[in-house]
Amino acid sequence: MTDVASTMVEVFLFSRNERGPCYLLLKRAENVYMPGIWQGVTGRLEGTENAEEAAWREILEGDGYNAG
Repeated sequence: MTDVASTMVEVFLFSRNERGPCYLLLKRAENVYMPGIWQGVTGRLEGTENAEEAAWREILEGDGYNAG
């Protein structure tokens, strides 16, 4: 099997209720790359992060939780 190397992560967060799954989608700002598109939580690996570490960091950054 071939190893896959990537510097990007994309996370699709969801919850379930009586009607089925509900997905979190974020709309990109109008003044950034690919303005106005809807997407999951997306970002790049930083430093020596692995994909899981980058995914958790992007989740916390993407929802404003760690906003300074």
